[in-house]
This record gives sequence, C-alpha cells and structure tokens, in this order.
Amino acid sequence: MILSISIFSMMLPAFADLNSDVIVDGLNNPWEIVFGPNGDTYFTERDGRIWKMSESGVANVIYTFPKSGSVEGGTLGLALHPEFEENKKIYVYQTNLELEFYQNKVFSFEVDEYTLSNKQLILDGIPGAPWHDGGRIKFGPDQKLYISTGDAINPELSQDLSSLAGKILRINSDGT
Repeated sequence: MILSISIFSMMLPAFADLNSDVIVDGLNNPWEIVFGPNGDTYFTERDGRIWKMSESGVANVIYTFPKSGSVEGGTLGLALHPEFEENKKIYVYQTNLELEFYQNKVFSFEVDEYTLSNKQLILDGIPGAPWHDGGRIKFGPDQKLYISTGDAINPELSQDLSSLAGKILRINSDGT
C-alpha cells in the first residue's frame, strides 16, 4: 500500500498542470462524447437527448429518444461512421422499455445541420435490464462496428453463445 501511495504522489505534479473548462452545463447524465472531423462535437445524455456542438461552441439537441426508465440504460454509446465526412452517418446504442421488457438496440442516423434523420435499426435483440446494459460502441480499424453489451443483470447470459448479452459484438455498419 505504501508503495502505491508513493508512486501516486510522484505522478501528482503532472496532473497539477491540467486545466478544466465547462463547455456545456445543465446536462443530465452525459454519457458518450465523439468529435467530428470538422470540429463539431456530439454527445449523449442517458435521458434520451443527443447533442451537437459546433466548433464555435453553440450546442443544440438534435434528437430525443423517449426516456427508457432504466437506471443505468438510456441513450448510451455514440459512434461516427469511418466515412462520416461523406455519408454523415452516426450510430447510437439505446435502451428501450418494450412490452414490460428492456431491450438494447443500435440505430444509425444521418446528421443534418440541426437534426438526425433516416433512423435505421442496425441491431436489436440485445437483452436489457434496469442495470448492466453496457452500451459503448466504436468503429475499429477494420471498418467494423464494435458493440459492448451488458449482462442484463444475468451473468449467465455472458457465457451463453445464443445470447447477445455480456459480449463484445463485431458487425458491419449495415447490421450484418
């Protein structure tokens, strides 16, 4: 324990030079942030809102999902397509309450100036729950979309190959 404390204290001077600036306030459970190639910034709030902030610092809500009612779910992961400059596609991981069951889904949209359009379901059937929904998504260097899913408060599902819960999934950008 003493060794770890002394190592940490040696690292403190490097952190002393960090500055922080508030760029947007009043958010409710911000979750994911991604930076666009033209200086725009996109971020999610778990309560359903997706924001776009221009390079000049003006932030606007560009889409709102219904609130999920999930404690740890909601509007979670966000990723820009590797060819975003050409196709303007953005991907979102979302928890929904459907027919008394939580489900996690991945959608794609096209980004317009002030809104998202052309909503398409990319992947569904990901078990959800009030907790342990996972939800990070990212494109890899192989142009595949990687999706981390939670165990939906059922750890056994992570070992069940017939379930999408508790996994890291790799799919094409069209959902195949």
